[in-house]
This record gives sequence, C-alpha cells and structure tokens, in this order.
Amino acid sequence: MTFEEWYIQHRHDPAHLEHEVKTFWQVAWDARQPEIDALKREIEQLRPDSAPLDTGDDSLCNVRRLRAQIRELEAWKESAMTVLGEWDEVWEAAGRPGRLGASKAVSLREYLRTRNDMKNDTNNATGSEEI
Repeated sequence: MTFEEWYIQHRHDPAHLEHEVKTFWQVAWDARQPEIDALKREIEQLRPDSAPLDTGDDSLCNVRRLRAQIRELEAWKESAMTVLGEWDEVWEAAGRPGRLGASKAVSLREYLRTRNDMKNDTNNATGSEEI
C-alpha cells in the first residue's frame, strides 16, 4: 500500500492519523536508541558486582558521567518531541500546506514564500507599499 492509499483510507480518522504521526516521530527518536543502549551497557560493565562503589573509584566517576550523558539524551528526546509537536500545531494552523509526505518545514516555508509573493504582487499592482 502506498502512503497516498494509506492516507485516503485513514484521513477521516484523526485519532488514527495522530497516532501514526506520533509513531513516525518515535521511530525517528529510536534511531538514537542504540546510543543510549550502548551507554547503559557501558554503565553495567563498570558497575562492581558485589562491592559498594567507592567514592574515590574511577569507575564511579565513569558511571556518573555516563548516567549524566543518558539524562542529557533523554532530555534531548523530550525537547525534540516538544518542538515537533509545536511544528505540527503551526502546520495545522497554516491549513496543512504541502503535498502528502513532504517535509512540514519545507511545506510551511514554501507556503509563506508564496503567500508573501502574492501579497507583494497585490501591493505592487495597487501601488501601495508595505510599511
């Protein structure tokens, strides 16, 4: 099934479309998941099996550093998902410009460029200037 066929089949089900968009962005995030998993494995390798961690141990410093990196990556994911959600709101407010499957950012930029060109053409035709 092509994307267009899928969209035609599901376009009347906004909840399904919203779920699919979220799934798409989750897949994009999952591309970073191997990096997080590698850091988690590294932490597990550095953690002593039975002995409590000594505060002067280099392993403890490495574990803390890796945990901080994992927290940063998880914060990055949360921030990215927020920004993507805001892009969706802007795209919706602009009337969903662009063709199916096109980048929302590219579609919005083209929409605004076309809109501004039309506005300038109207101003030039009427002899008015934009202030």
